[in-house]
This record gives sequence, structure tokens and C-alpha cells, in this order.
Amino acid sequence: MTDPDTEATRIEPLLNVSDIRASVRFYVDGLGFRIVNRWEVSGELRWARMEYGDAALMIQQLPIQGADAWRPVGAVGQGITLCLMCTDARRVYHSVIDRGLQPRPPYVGNGLWVTSLTDPDGYRLDFESPADSTTSST
Repeated sequence: MTDPDTEATRIEPLLNVSDIRASVRFYVDGLGFRIVNRWEVSGELRWARMEYGDAALMIQQLPIQGADAWRPVGAVGQGITLCLMCTDARRVYHSVIDRGLQPRPPYVGNGLWVTSLTDPDGYRLDFESPADSTTSST
């Protein structure tokens, strides 16, 4: 049994990214997230908390030199999928195409419409919404 005073109320992934500018272009310009908090060092964005409806995630670019250095090897997000439950995944699909991204065409899996994209670091994002499981077209 969880203690009501310490029970988690939500989870917000923190994604380490290799190029925060490319990630901002993908999440903000491409998907429509909005930055609600940011941290800069010497005028350079290093961390941001973003929201998309009720969903939130954070991105952070760690320094490549010094005590906190991090140099990713390969696609850091490989094998990680973030599932964003939404009202209409098919509408998300068309919206992000209009913003210049190339999502996977919507399909029905597990009774949900699903459209997927991969961010610049290899993190997969699945936008999912309820569907009639007999339906399978956009």
C-alpha cells in the first residue's frame, strides 16, 4: 500500500539529448509542444520542460567536457518508446505532416489508433487514441 502523502501524481520523462536545438525544433516546431520552463547556462539552453496538452517531458543537453561530461554513443533513445494518449491520433498524424515531420501512417493496434515518430536522438513517440478495432485506415 502506498502512503498518500508520498504517492506519485505523475511521471515526466527526462530525455538526455545530444543537440538540444535539434530537439527543440522537433518537439516545439514539429510536434507543437510548448516550453514552460527552461534553464540556460551562459545564454545557451541546457534544459527545458515542455507540455503537449496534459503530457509533459523534459530534455537536457549535458556538457561534452568537464566533470558532468556526457558523450552519447549511438542513438541514445534506441529501445525507448513514449506513449502519448491523445484524443485523436489520426489528427496528430495530419498535424505533424503539416509541420514538416514524417510520422508513420496511423494503424490500429490493441484497440488504439497509433501513429509514431522518432526524435533526433532515437526516442520513439507513439500518439495513441481509442479506435474501433475493425477500422484500419487513416
